[in-house]
Amino acid sequence: MSERLQEVASQVIGRKFDKGLNALSPREQVLFLAWCYAGELDNGGIAQFFCNSCGEHAAETVAALRVLDLNDLAAILEEASAALFPEGPAQDIDERNEQMGANELVDEKMLDAWNRRSYASGGGDRVYERLDHWYFES
Repeated sequence: MSERLQEVASQVIGRKFDKGLNALSPREQVLFLAWCYAGELDNGGIAQFFCNSCGEHAAETVAALRVLDLNDLAAILEEASAALFPEGPAQDIDERNEQMGANELVDEKMLDAWNRRSYASGGGDRVYERLDHWYFES
């Protein structure tokens, strides 16, 4: 990941947590959502994404990955979200974690399979690389 992307992401992330996602421009929203997804994916996988605050933006993150033409990663996240949260993920982090814990249809093997597919598709590094190119060169 480039220093320029990291610098811009730090500013955007700060604004998001101060003022909310809707305070960001559409371009900044894609940056924030993809950046957070990449970090969570690389640090703990799909489950970590949903267990932390970024999980409240699952649908928006799928859309951001599609904007970046990372359709394979978007499809994996969308599949995981549908399986983990048949009625949709709760916005509240505690409720979302309860939903995950109560879902008896998803087990560690499924989570591992989604993670393996994501990592085989380049994982967070691929997201950062694509994000850097998209943000600065398109």
